[in-house]
Amino acid sequence: MDEFRRTFFRHEALEFYLQNKEQTILLRVVAPPVMLMLWLLAALAVLAIGGACLYRVPVYAAGVGVITQPGDQALVFLPLNSVRADQLRSLRAGSQVHWRLATADQGTLKAVVVRVEPSALVPEEIQRRYALDDHAAQPIVSPSFVIQLRLEGDWRSYAGSRVQAQVPIDTQSVISLLSGSNMVRGE
Repeated sequence: MDEFRRTFFRHEALEFYLQNKEQTILLRVVAPPVMLMLWLLAALAVLAIGGACLYRVPVYAAGVGVITQPGDQALVFLPLNSVRADQLRSLRAGSQVHWRLATADQGTLKAVVVRVEPSALVPEEIQRRYALDDHAAQPIVSPSFVIQLRLEGDWRSYAGSRVQAQVPIDTQSVISLLSGSNMVRGE
């Protein structure tokens, strides 16, 4: 009877069958909780990438300016070569701008946009239109857009002082910041 069993199943067939059994056992090494955690991590990665694509952050342009008389307003000049006219369309009266005195090392202050000049002006036109003296007009070296700001607080003693401002001109998605796509577009 033992010979009959031995001849009925070939030795190679039995080895193949046992190897297949061992392979299915090897796949069960990863426990179900671990697989669940991997799927959760994959879902979180997809959500993070989706959020980075949808969430937008402001893009700022740096400008220089001057506090005007009587000290409650400032003019900020954005050179034509650093900002385009279509980028200033989102900047409206009432928008907030961050600024600080150029000579002092204090924190950033907030101001409110009163008016945005719709087109760039040459330095001589800016000086004539806003009645700036030579000292106040000194930072204007090229055609610039003019943004008029209302300062919060009393800045009369600083009239004529230079300011540095960060003007929000656009927004972009977080993913474009991470990917470096601005460098590709040349912005």
